[in-house]
Amino acid sequence: MALELGFSSVQGGHTRLMKKVNFSILAEAPLHIGCDIVEIKRIQKAAERHSRFLSRIFTDAERAECHQKTDPWPSFAARFAAKEAVIKAMPGDFIPAFDEIEVIRPHQKGKPQVHFRGKTKEYIDSIGWKGWSVSLSHERSHAMAVVLCWHDDPKRSESCE
Repeated sequence: MALELGFSSVQGGHTRLMKKVNFSILAEAPLHIGCDIVEIKRIQKAAERHSRFLSRIFTDAERAECHQKTDPWPSFAARFAAKEAVIKAMPGDFIPAFDEIEVIRPHQKGKPQVHFRGKTKEYIDSIGWKGWSVSLSHERSHAMAVVLCWHDDPKRSESCE
């Protein structure tokens, strides 16, 4: 059985299909999902109140990418939501440091990617979860992210609880 999801966007009163993903290759593989939504102003206020907030939460590459925008706060908020979504999707009891999860777009208009570093990378490599997919979105006041992760071995049975 194939699982197919469509993601749509509403612009100017018209709905258009943004992405259509066929997950048939994952039909037998364990699949974990995480999602999170965050208020953009909350991230901006935290950064304004705490001078080291951005450097503790975001990698150098993430900060550089967000600061390229005229208004960086929606991008920071979406990445913050993605990090929370990664933690929710991650198998097992391991809780990573936020700066060990990196969400960047390697190409300016490309899909965002999740990269791991340090102890988080060691953990992910040790449990063998190979596939990570992230989708980011934001509107005026909120940003959100959805993360899927999967293992290429259908016999794997880690629980996300």
